[in-house]
Amino acid sequence: MLARIPALGIGETVYDPGFAQDAISGPALSLAQALLPEIAASSTWRASVAPSAEAREATLAALRPPGASPFYPSSLARIGPLRPHVVGNSDCPSAESLANRIFTLPTQAAVRAQISAIAQRLRECTHR
Repeated sequence: MLARIPALGIGETVYDPGFAQDAISGPALSLAQALLPEIAASSTWRASVAPSAEAREATLAALRPPGASPFYPSSLARIGPLRPHVVGNSDCPSAESLANRIFTLPTQAAVRAQISAIAQRLRECTHR
């Protein structure tokens, strides 16, 4: 539903060349290290949900009612203002492949009551 409101810019990636870049430090680093095993397992599971663009479309069709959407329309390399800052070859086939396969599930409080239904639809999509 939010993707229908143009002013929100859903599906756009805004690149800020002035964004501070530095190593992760302090509590954020400890949290990231603690979550690494979970992230690996979670990434494997997510990859099985949308192994291809076709699987992504089928999954989105099943999950659009609770609010799933294709929030990642392209890789960062396709964002015009970013191109002058890309080092070397700006062709990113792996990033494009990923952008064509992933989708976003809703996280707002209003979907709490639908979490079981969303999880069930995801299970069904991975077993097709």
